[in-house]
Amino acid sequence: MPPRLITGAILAFWLGMTGWLLYREVMPAMLAEVSPSYMPDFTEELSTPVVTWTIFRDGVQIGHANSRIGKMGAGFQLNSSFHFNEKVAPLELVESVDLVSDGLKLQGFRYKFVLTDLGTFEVKGKVIDDAMEPKLFVNGAESKLLDLGKIDMGQQSSFVSTLNLVNRLRYLHEGQTWKVHSFDPSSSIQKLGGGDLFKLFAVPPLIAQVKTGDLPWDGKDIPCYKIEYREAGKDVTARTWARRLDGLVLRQELSLFGINMVFERMTR
Repeated sequence: MPPRLITGAILAFWLGMTGWLLYREVMPAMLAEVSPSYMPDFTEELSTPVVTWTIFRDGVQIGHANSRIGKMGAGFQLNSSFHFNEKVAPLELVESVDLVSDGLKLQGFRYKFVLTDLGTFEVKGKVIDDAMEPKLFVNGAESKLLDLGKIDMGQQSSFVSTLNLVNRLRYLHEGQTWKVHSFDPSSSIQKLGGGDLFKLFAVPPLIAQVKTGDLPWDGKDIPCYKIEYREAGKDVTARTWARRLDGLVLRQELSLFGINMVFERMTR
């Protein structure tokens, strides 16, 4: 069996790749073809307090999350933290920070993972000259155990999608549809090993369609716009629920690798 430090580093890397795609809102790297009017208004989001979410996996509560958007120079900073209970041991905490330009293109990121008995692991990256080289840190020190390679970021489009944990989505209407293209880092990684690992978490292009429906929330059935995401010819793999009254996002849900995960907004 490999030493615990190497085991922890490998686990942290896999968590980092999951975070890269899952929480950027299939998460982090769902890239829309355009930036339509229903996308989140980040300037408006700056005045929004921290949003708290309950996390469920296969119908069982496994923790809670906080999300907020802050200012970073001429761009924005997307902050999220995930606190897990014993049902997902050894994972205790994930902190996610994404830096995006005013054009909503990714400029950098940091994912921090706290694991029981294994310590703290971080995956960091910054875009320099249209390239990013993610680095792994173990308990604050850079680790050379895994070379994550280099990612070409020159062709990236908007980093933000309707699957982000944002406060509000405005101007939705029934029947809207659009394509959601995934950013596949494995196609741009120069080192084969890192690329192969990224491929395990690749997200296929999806078709989004807006429908209407009622969502049980806060003891009531709330009329919502329901965005459904699917691969062409396949079943729905993710949904976003936004209240019809004001666009408030109440729920994000997705099915990934056979696991159903739900982020449900907590009531005040």
